[in-house]
Amino acid sequence: MNTDKNQATVLELSSSEKLLVWVVPSLLGLVLGWFIPAIAQWAAALPWVPFEGIIKLIASLHGPWVIIATTCLGLIAGLCLTHVAFKKSLVARLTDQSVHFKINNEKTILSKENISAAFLDGKLLVINGLKGQELFREKPESKKRI
Repeated sequence: MNTDKNQATVLELSSSEKLLVWVVPSLLGLVLGWFIPAIAQWAAALPWVPFEGIIKLIASLHGPWVIIATTCLGLIAGLCLTHVAFKKSLVARLTDQSVHFKINNEKTILSKENISAAFLDGKLLVINGLKGQELFREKPESKKRI
């Protein structure tokens, strides 16, 4: 591992992966929002569609403001999805003294003295304690070798 106590290895999504997580859901939300009025008009004609009242309400609205509003709502939905994706992705920071994990806004710090083994169980990172108990088990998002 590192010889300098200030250095750490951080396992998280790469910059290009983070960019994709920001861009793809936002663009999908924009496109879906743009087409929501047209999809609602098509779906309102189907007899078996759920949420018929809401769909007919959207289909009955006309004007450019409807497309602008649904496009903005789609963008907001995409950004919310991005926020959830980042919140649920694991960030691991490894130093010579400890391992720091952050997922779901919860931080876990494991001291080197309390760890007996660290290994991959399939795609899951598992860290065991001195008595064989499992201290941590989660899927790392990083493609770096551990």
